[in-house]
Amino acid sequence: MKKILLVLLLLIVAAVVALPYYFGMKAEKQYHNIIAKIKESGNITVIKENYERGVFNSTAKTSIELKQGSRQVTVNSTDYIVHGPLDFLEFKKGNFNFNTFIAKVDSKATIKIPVTTSTGEKKSIEIKSEGTTDIGFDGEVESRYVIPKYKIIKKKDNLVINWSGLELNFIYNHKTKKLSSYFESESLQITDPDTTLIVNSITGKSNTSDINQNLQSLTGDFEMKIDSVKLDSVDSKINLNNIKFSGFSKTDQDKLQMGFKLTGDEMVFNENKFTQLTYDISIRDIDSATWLKLQQTANTIKGNENKMEQGMQIMGILPELVKHSPVIEIKELSLKSDMGNLNASAKVKINGDKPELLQNILLIGNAIEAEASVIASKGLVEFYIDKAEAQSDQQNSLQIDKDKQSNSLDLEQDFIDNEMAEKLPNKEPELSNRSKLQELIDNDYITSDDKNFIFKATLKSGQVTVNGKPMALTPMLFQ
Repeated sequence: MKKILLVLLLLIVAAVVALPYYFGMKAEKQYHNIIAKIKESGNITVIKENYERGVFNSTAKTSIELKQGSRQVTVNSTDYIVHGPLDFLEFKKGNFNFNTFIAKVDSKATIKIPVTTSTGEKKSIEIKSEGTTDIGFDGEVESRYVIPKYKIIKKKDNLVINWSGLELNFIYNHKTKKLSSYFESESLQITDPDTTLIVNSITGKSNTSDINQNLQSLTGDFEMKIDSVKLDSVDSKINLNNIKFSGFSKTDQDKLQMGFKLTGDEMVFNENKFTQLTYDISIRDIDSATWLKLQQTANTIKGNENKMEQGMQIMGILPELVKHSPVIEIKELSLKSDMGNLNASAKVKINGDKPELLQNILLIGNAIEAEASVIASKGLVEFYIDKAEAQSDQQNSLQIDKDKQSNSLDLEQDFIDNEMAEKLPNKEPELSNRSKLQELIDNDYITSDDKNFIFKATLKSGQVTVNGKPMALTPMLFQ
């Protein structure tokens, strides 16, 4: 009996030691798999990866660099990993949790964001975050990250940045390759002597799948909401309420379908109030494999300054991209305001049977079917024209002052040298926005009634019809 008990005891001890070590091996494999995926993404560089495996727990130290245009954001993280299948370290503390897992991870990360000060000095802002991750037997990984409250005060510039922080939640399943995420931030406030910006309640969620398992071909849906944005400066006052941005992408056999929608309940610009903004656009029947190829090509030609060569590479992909006769449609573009309303829609279908016609501007009309409609109130158009002309007059006035200052020395030098300054040919003055509008009306591109300006057009078999009248396509392209 004693021998049996001794054998059982030895087996229990072996299990206590062997099982955590085995799951430690699985956790390390998961870590290296994640690093390998990150390396494939293209915009992320792994600077450091170090994994120290123990019996009951391990430590991983990782440093990655994210490229955002000319900036490079650095993320340094330290992960403390407890091996499954049970939390033996917690048992030692008297805490009993019988939920099984491959590993539990406590993470601490520092995000370094490069900035350039007003004096040209280069510095970096450091933001710290903490997180926990559960790696389950079913291939599911659930992470929760928190960036605590963050405040920056620059006394010299009287600048204050006050951020409530951010909470992030991720659930990723290695078997299905599906990722669900959610983030929430309560508020962001930026103030200086001239400006106050307040953003309240930012939330977002997404469900995506990595169809090619390379982090470059995600499909799924997303949604972001902002309760309010308030900007108060010496030049303008802006209030935006209940802003929602959503979108989706999915593959149907070898076709890619995408859509994006922006809505807002109320927008106030200075004294002008706008309500019920809607912008809804969809892109259908793009060849999915060629779309991925286009993204990869765009990444490879970023450093190529030869615009002609860039254009040739893109044009070479175009025939395959449109082979399913894709459709681009603005389902709705609408805006209501105190000055009137705007309603617009448009639809373009590309004939995939004749992609070569797209490369010739004189024949492009034979490869495209299109329709468009714009109805804008006269009050809203007048408001836009007045705004644009006021901004143009202000810019011209500033430019004239600059020209006078820069030319004064040159004119004096010409006089001393007894030379006549070469006269530049007089440029024809540009038409004002009001004159351009009148020109469109005179040419029947725009019609009007008592309240609205109206534009309706169709393109089919190379024939354009504008407001019910046939028109030649080629002159319109070059007008």
